[in-house]
Amino acid sequence: MEYFEKTRLLGVSLVMVAPLLVVYEVGLLVVGFSALNGADFITQQLLQLGGLGFLAVNVAIMLAFAGGLYWLRKEGTDASAYFVPVFLESGVYAVVMGSLILKFMEGVHLLGPVLAGGPASEGLFTRVVISAGAGLHEELVFRAGLMGAIVWGIRKLKPDAELLSVVAALLASSVAFSLAHFTAEPFGWFPFWFRTFAGIFFGVLYAVRGFAVAAYTHAFYDIYVLVIRG
Repeated sequence: MEYFEKTRLLGVSLVMVAPLLVVYEVGLLVVGFSALNGADFITQQLLQLGGLGFLAVNVAIMLAFAGGLYWLRKEGTDASAYFVPVFLESGVYAVVMGSLILKFMEGVHLLGPVLAGGPASEGLFTRVVISAGAGLHEELVFRAGLMGAIVWGIRKLKPDAELLSVVAALLASSVAFSLAHFTAEPFGWFPFWFRTFAGIFFGVLYAVRGFAVAAYTHAFYDIYVLVIRG
């Protein structure tokens, strides 16, 4: 189907994550920079430009996204028609992901106590901003960035190791994704394994369905946990 083919394209995905960027960047201006995502190295640098510089760069980014949407339409791809289907598809993955991981962890005897606390103590809109930032920037860093770099590096060294490169990248990026969370909280084996398996889930989505679906699934899962259940 055209929908599945087009939404896997990186150019289409980058345009389609614009709403996540808008919610996150505008949200930071509203709720303050305590909601800044730890993997968001770009905004951390932009803050050094001051308020006007931060605003100007973000306006430029939004214009670039709008230009990308217009260019794709001229090339015969109306990316705007894919937003609702991608939201629905990602929403389904987000709702079932946690249950699937917990069921698997139960089967391999990895269940344990869940750490309390975290962003759920923040205001409602702050939690939405945090979720949008996590979906966008953590998928950008750990899936598009780290996972992609590992695949590229292994294939450079061993061009015929296609399966090995994907499996190694999937596992390494997922462990790194999990460990990154413990810079802000105490280590625990249950959250470590849960986040590692979540990273694998997001990584498979990224490889099979593209960046936009992985990013929205991540964001919607966080919203489900922090806003709806929180």
